[in-house]
Amino acid sequence: MRFYRTRFTSEPIFSTRTSTLSPRRSGPTPEGVPVEITSPGSNVMTRLMYGGRISLMVGFVVVFLETFIGIVMGGISGYFGGWIDTAIMRFVDLFNCIPFYPVVIIIGTVMDKMEIPPQLRIFILMAVLGLMGWTGIARVVRGQILSLR
Repeated sequence: MRFYRTRFTSEPIFSTRTSTLSPRRSGPTPEGVPVEITSPGSNVMTRLMYGGRISLMVGFVVVFLETFIGIVMGGISGYFGGWIDTAIMRFVDLFNCIPFYPVVIIIGTVMDKMEIPPQLRIFILMAVLGLMGWTGIARVVRGQILSLR
């Protein structure tokens, strides 16, 4: 199996410049390349890499937001206890009552009607996903801090 060296650049994710890693190339697929070139000349591997970097960015940002908010809220709740613990846990219960998928669909529809550009839309979606999923982490952190007290 042969390995082909490509040159990666340090350009931003939503760059308007063309990369040195072009999704189009001419000629037949070299022997040993695991991903083929489709009929119009589009390299499938490069297209997968371009899509994968956005998917990974969304995943990492959402997990970071959920973890940060969950640790802070659960830590405050478990450390102080009393009425602060009760208030924060009722706030967590309130967030658990909000249906996740309908909220995401409604926000997507509103963004579509407002004609928000895709670059901004992905960041809004990451914020919504991060704000809707922190409750489980907060409960776990609270429980661990209460068990250590």
